[in-house]
Amino acid sequence: MLPGKASVLLLLLCLIVCIQKTKCEELPCTEKQKKNILSECHEILNRESMRIIIPRKNSPCCRRVRDVLHNDMNCIVKLLTLEEKMAYVE
Repeated sequence: MLPGKASVLLLLLCLIVCIQKTKCEELPCTEKQKKNILSECHEILNRESMRIIIPRKNSPCCRRVRDVLHNDMNCIVKLLTLEEKMAYVE
Protein backbone atom coordinates (compact mmCIF):
# COMPACT_ATOMS: atom_id res chain seq x y z
CA MET A 1 0.00 0.00 0.00
CA LEU A 2 2.84 2.41 0.81
CA PRO A 3 4.53 2.19 -2.63
CA GLY A 4 1.16 2.87 -4.27
CA LYS A 5 0.65 6.03 -2.21
CA ALA A 6 4.20 7.15 -2.93
CA SER A 7 3.74 6.70 -6.68
CA VAL A 8 0.45 8.66 -6.60
CA LEU A 9 2.14 11.43 -4.61
CA LEU A 10 5.03 11.52 -7.08
CA LEU A 11 2.60 11.66 -10.00
CA LEU A 12 0.72 14.59 -8.40
CA LEU A 13 3.97 16.42 -7.74
CA CYS A 14 5.06 16.01 -11.38
CA LEU A 15 1.66 17.20 -12.57
CA ILE A 16 1.82 20.35 -10.43
CA VAL A 17 5.34 21.18 -11.61
CA CYS A 18 4.38 20.74 -15.27
CA ILE A 19 1.28 22.92 -14.93
CA GLN A 20 3.23 25.67 -13.16
CA LYS A 21 5.97 25.61 -15.78
CA THR A 22 3.54 26.07 -18.67
CA LYS A 23 1.75 28.93 -16.91
CA CYS A 24 5.05 30.68 -16.14
CA GLU A 25 6.17 30.54 -19.77
CA GLU A 26 3.18 32.58 -20.96
CA LEU A 27 4.15 36.20 -21.46
CA PRO A 28 2.05 38.74 -19.53
CA CYS A 29 2.19 41.19 -22.45
CA THR A 30 0.83 41.11 -25.98
CA GLU A 31 2.03 42.02 -29.45
CA LYS A 32 -0.59 44.78 -29.53
CA GLN A 33 0.81 46.32 -26.33
CA LYS A 34 4.31 46.20 -27.84
CA LYS A 35 3.12 47.99 -30.99
CA ASN A 36 1.28 50.61 -28.92
CA ILE A 37 4.40 51.32 -26.86
CA LEU A 38 6.64 51.52 -29.91
CA SER A 39 4.27 53.92 -31.66
CA GLU A 40 3.56 56.17 -28.65
CA CYS A 41 7.14 56.14 -27.30
CA HIS A 42 8.97 56.25 -30.64
CA GLU A 43 10.54 59.65 -29.98
CA ILE A 44 11.83 58.52 -26.58
CA LEU A 45 13.09 55.07 -27.59
CA ASN A 46 14.58 55.93 -30.98
CA ARG A 47 18.36 55.37 -31.16
CA GLU A 48 18.77 58.31 -33.55
CA SER A 49 17.40 60.80 -31.02
CA MET A 50 20.20 63.03 -29.75
CA ARG A 51 18.40 64.22 -26.64
CA ILE A 52 17.12 62.62 -23.48
CA ILE A 53 13.36 62.96 -23.17
CA ILE A 54 11.59 62.41 -19.87
CA PRO A 55 7.91 61.77 -20.56
CA ARG A 56 5.21 63.29 -18.38
CA LYS A 57 3.19 60.94 -16.17
CA ASN A 58 0.01 61.53 -18.15
CA SER A 59 1.64 61.26 -21.57
CA PRO A 60 0.35 58.66 -24.06
CA CYS A 61 3.66 56.80 -23.74
CA CYS A 62 3.33 56.42 -19.97
CA ARG A 63 -0.28 55.34 -20.31
CA ARG A 64 0.73 52.60 -22.76
CA VAL A 65 3.45 51.40 -20.39
CA ARG A 66 0.97 51.26 -17.52
CA ASP A 67 -1.31 49.08 -19.68
CA VAL A 68 1.24 46.25 -19.42
CA LEU A 69 0.78 43.98 -16.41
CA HIS A 70 3.20 45.04 -13.62
CA ASN A 71 4.79 47.52 -16.08
CA ASP A 72 6.93 44.57 -17.22
CA MET A 73 9.08 46.09 -19.96
CA ASN A 74 11.29 42.98 -20.03
CA CYS A 75 8.27 41.21 -21.46
CA ILE A 76 8.00 43.83 -24.21
CA VAL A 77 11.72 43.45 -24.95
CA LYS A 78 11.25 39.69 -25.37
CA LEU A 79 8.65 40.40 -28.07
CA LEU A 80 10.94 42.71 -30.07
CA THR A 81 12.22 41.49 -33.41
CA LEU A 82 15.90 41.84 -34.26
CA GLU A 83 15.16 44.88 -36.44
CA GLU A 84 13.22 46.53 -33.61
CA LYS A 85 16.04 45.83 -31.16
CA MET A 86 18.46 47.55 -33.53
CA ALA A 87 16.16 50.56 -33.99
CA TYR A 88 15.30 51.22 -30.35
CA VAL A 89 17.29 51.74 -27.16
CA GLU A 90 16.88 48.97 -24.61
